[in-house]
Amino acid sequence: MNELLAHHDLRLAETRQAVQAAYEVAKAIKWTRRQRLFTELDPVSQFLAANETAAHLEVLTIRGQLAHEVTADGVDLYQVAAAD
Repeated sequence: MNELLAHHDLRLAETRQAVQAAYEVAKAIKWTRRQRLFTELDPVSQFLAANETAAHLEVLTIRGQLAHEVTADGVDLYQVAAAD
């Protein structure tokens, strides 16, 4: 039972880190056809925007267009991948 709880604690921490990274990126992007700032969105739209951003970060990483690393203290870092 302790193993299962530890696993869930780890997954929750990983999820929190991923959401934090996506949240920071989402704040830098304009949203909707009206090019609204993230802070102008209602809370549900902010949540959806952060999730969409997380998915885009993952796709860009898989395509090799972004490099992703996690620091020793668990912070996700994304940067443009070096050209081959």
